[in-house]
Amino acid sequence: MDLLCVIFPNINYEILEDDELPTTVFVQCFQNTLGGYTIQIKQSVYDGAYFNDNASFKSFIYSKVCNVLLFLFRDIPILEQLISNNYKAKTYCSVERQPKVLCSELMIAHNESIKTTLKEILKKDKVTLDSTRYRVRFDKLKNNKYKK
Repeated sequence: MDLLCVIFPNINYEILEDDELPTTVFVQCFQNTLGGYTIQIKQSVYDGAYFNDNASFKSFIYSKVCNVLLFLFRDIPILEQLISNNYKAKTYCSVERQPKVLCSELMIAHNESIKTTLKEILKKDKVTLDSTRYRVRFDKLKNNKYKK
């Protein structure tokens, strides 16, 4: 997170006490006065990701970082979905799907997803099952395409 804030000075993050965010919110982000984004993380989520290597908590944080990156680079399908209540995105353009896909790309090395099993990746990388399934399936399809 610190490196992200160095690369993008208008992005920052805050670690908040758990009771400062609603019970069902683990990580949230909003546009800040610098024209960038502030990511707020519950203390228990940060501690779980950093000290306990908890896959779900890491995924919550990475997902918000990915949202911010997509917003920064002006991903139009995401912006249109947030602005218009009537906008129906294709699945691959979904405001929920795109950050998850980007997360799996960042959290799992390409070589691992081709050469190892789903269980081995889950154990080694401590990532979520959803991210691992996507990555393994996509990379194997992509690898088979280039072998021909």
